[in-house]
Amino acid sequence: MTIAVRLAAPLAAAEPESADKKPVRPEQTAAERTDAAQRLREAYRAAPATWPAPHVDPGVEWKEIGLLPPVVHPESNPLNDAKVTLGKMLFFDARLSASGKVACVSCHEPNLGWTDGRTVSQPHFKEPGRNTPTIRNAAFQAALFWDGRASSLEEQAVDALTNPTEMAANRDDVVRLLTGIPVYRKLFAAAFPDRPIGRYASRRSHCQSHAVATTTSPTASHSSRSTRGSSCTGHAGSMHRRL
Repeated sequence: MTIAVRLAAPLAAAEPESADKKPVRPEQTAAERTDAAQRLREAYRAAPATWPAPHVDPGVEWKEIGLLPPVVHPESNPLNDAKVTLGKMLFFDARLSASGKVACVSCHEPNLGWTDGRTVSQPHFKEPGRNTPTIRNAAFQAALFWDGRASSLEEQAVDALTNPTEMAANRDDVVRLLTGIPVYRKLFAAAFPDRPIGRYASRRSHCQSHAVATTTSPTASHSSRSTRGSSCTGHAGSMHRRL
C-alpha cells in the first residue's frame, strides 16, 4: 500500500499593515483599572444629562438607561395592598388548576427569573407549547401572550387559568373553592369590599393583575419601556405580570 503525504503549502506572505490601523492599546495595570472604574462611578453618579455621550451609528435612535416610570393602573381596577396580597397568594396556589397540581409559579419561578428554565413549557405534562416569558416588568407591556391576544393583565389572568392547555380550570369550580376557604373569604372582602367573591372574573383577575404589576425592575434600557399590559399564565396571571 502506498501512503501519499500532502505537504502543506508555504504560508502566504503577511499583508502589510494599513497606515490607518490603530496600534493595540497596552494592557492597563491594576491601579489604572481601579482609577478608570472610579472615574466612571463619579461620572454616572451625576444627573443623566451630564453622562458621557454614547458612541452609536448615525441614524440609530436610542434612549438613555434610567428609572422605569410608575405603573399606571386602570381606573376599573385601582391598586390597593389587599389586592396585591391576595394576588400573590393566588399565584402560588395550585388548587385553582383542574389537576390541583399546577399554579402560576409552576411556570413562573422567582428563582428562575420568573420563567421555568425550559425552552418550551410543559403544563400538565402535555406536548410542549410555547416558551414561558418572564413576568418581570409585564406591567409595562401593551399586549400579553406570545400572540398578543390579551390586552390587559386582568384579561390574561382569566385566559391562562381557564385555558385547557395551561391550568385548565373551570370558573364555577374555582368560585366554589375560594368561597369555601375562610382565609380567601377574608382576603377577598378586604380587597373588594363592595362586591361578592362570586364575581369571579373581575375579583380574581383584578387582584392577580396587581400582584404581577408590582414585579418590576428599578431600571430598564430603552428597549424595555412600554405601557401597562397584562399578566402571567394561570390563576395569578395578572398578578405575575405585574410582579
